[in-house]
Amino acid sequence: MTTPNVADKIQQLPPDVRSTFEQLHQRTGMTYDEVYAQFTKELNTATIQDFRDQFPNAADAELLALRMKFASGKIWRDNINLPGLVTLKLVYIGHNGLQASRSGGVYSNTYFVTKERGVNKIVRMNAKGKKHAEVYKALNPHTAYDAVVGRFPGGDSLLFDSRARFTNPTAIQSSIKQLNDLLSIRTISVEEAVKFSSRTTSDGWVIDTDWRCILGYFSGEPRFFSSKRNANVKRGVCTITDESVKESPRIDQSGNLVSPGLTAWTAPEHLIYDQDSFLAFLGPIQTRKNDEGEVSVSMSCYSIRPIYATRLDVEIEDR
Repeated sequence: MTTPNVADKIQQLPPDVRSTFEQLHQRTGMTYDEVYAQFTKELNTATIQDFRDQFPNAADAELLALRMKFASGKIWRDNINLPGLVTLKLVYIGHNGLQASRSGGVYSNTYFVTKERGVNKIVRMNAKGKKHAEVYKALNPHTAYDAVVGRFPGGDSLLFDSRARFTNPTAIQSSIKQLNDLLSIRTISVEEAVKFSSRTTSDGWVIDTDWRCILGYFSGEPRFFSSKRNANVKRGVCTITDESVKESPRIDQSGNLVSPGLTAWTAPEHLIYDQDSFLAFLGPIQTRKNDEGEVSVSMSCYSIRPIYATRLDVEIEDR
């Protein structure tokens, strides 16, 4: 939809600029109002004088055309790599918290259940940048949404950006067993983690939508730390134990107590239960082999659900 005022202004633009608007609208799903807003923002960052330095003999009309070429080219560059929009029914089931990229920026992955071609499955939604990365905090767990999100052709990965919309929230009553049955999530013990690790891609990366479920407890106190890439990004790690764990605690070379069990990396927002809580830990399990052939196993917990639990009275910011 285009407001009448914007439509009139677009009609006054040169044909090549209007063509850029049309292609962006068709390829990305952006409204003409959104395209025009981006265009005018870029147009106003550069003055005629900025271009006159390089084209001293050009008339003002020629310099204005250069400014428009700059602005339309900039919004084309910024938006052409965005995926098209799709409308899906998404049920929010987990997230990996705020993450730091190699450049020190921030992003997050949020996980949903959706149904396509009659099959229920987990999909990941990526959100990048300070403006969007904490979108998971605005969503309610175990809630269904009518969602408009970006999606690249042929893939399951979704993208949250300024075009995305989540509307019509509806709470879903879903027990741990119902969720596991719906998605064929295998419930395993800590001892079985190596045997039933998550599938990997052809180049060895764990498939983060291939979840497992472990019913157990914290072994020792969860720990919290700041990312080396971005000190404002907080992360958490805990150790999961159950009756299959036979090892005893030990002291490492630094004098720290090492509790037996499975290491699980997670967001601080998930570590909100006390030591005696019986919990369901959900997420992918990855194995790694070192140069000596020794295999290590760990879990990425994207959801920790209480079974018989006491919630801690602590704010995440206090971690």
